[in-house]
Amino acid sequence: MSTTDWDRLGRYMAGELSSAEAEEVRRWLRERPEEAAALGALDSATRGVAPARSVDVEGALRKVKTRGTARARHPGVALRMIAAAAVLVAAGLYASWGHRQGQAPREFATGVGQTDTIALAGASTAILGPGSSLTLSGREVLLGGTALFSIRESGSGYVVRANGVVVRDIGTEFVVETTADGVRVAVASGAVQLERSGLTITADSGDVADVGSDIGVRRGAFTADDLAFTEGRLVLRNARLRDVAAQLRRWYGVELEVPAALEARHFTGTFEREPVDRVVEIIALAVGATAQRAGDTIRLLPVAGRR
Repeated sequence: MSTTDWDRLGRYMAGELSSAEAEEVRRWLRERPEEAAALGALDSATRGVAPARSVDVEGALRKVKTRGTARARHPGVALRMIAAAAVLVAAGLYASWGHRQGQAPREFATGVGQTDTIALAGASTAILGPGSSLTLSGREVLLGGTALFSIRESGSGYVVRANGVVVRDIGTEFVVETTADGVRVAVASGAVQLERSGLTITADSGDVADVGSDIGVRRGAFTADDLAFTEGRLVLRNARLRDVAAQLRRWYGVELEVPAALEARHFTGTFEREPVDRVVEIIALAVGATAQRAGDTIRLLPVAGRR
């Protein structure tokens, strides 16, 4: 991408590119922080919202680009236009979704480090993880964060939408967690069907599905750790540091800054109500870093000579 390809950016936002194409877009964005910031605003505004057929995201991006051309000398104006368009698109998607369900959506959210049990239809429930949100309309759910769904009625027809992934219940108990790249689904019992960008796969009891640019299922990978958040335990298993940062934001309300030199490192550990400074100290030691804290921001710094 040598110039701004709005069609490709729209397909990238919709998760419709191949792995190679998506990586090319990510490289292009890393070299253009202003465009990346604008696209981030659109992603934040629309994340977790079910798409309406009447909304053309690619077309909206092209229109914003056309308007912004006359203001090329003032890139900040174009960025604000894109951010505003993102909010409007998200609002339209959300309103359309609620209208299709035929009833006013019910919204739930948990604070930092908190969980909440939500009653669904019949005897079904959802346990919402720390720093997470859930919007319920009929038997459709929009999820941001983590939740354990216990569906107690056969043929319930529940659909969970998260990070552009559709999870269809087939009478089961399962955990859905949004990640930096997509969604992780751990099936305790029963089965679920997952769909993204036209690809569909079924995960059965004991399976764990990872949905990003690709869809993969690890058979028999479910463990008790997948339910640990319902007991107040934070479990990180071979987690990339950017996913560790997302969990610390939900559990402790802090922002973990990870420099490029540490991005490829992973961490495994379990925490049960330890203070955040202790948690970060353990993580830093494990990945060969030191931690510097300023308010609610913690920055990891690589230790010289440690690989």
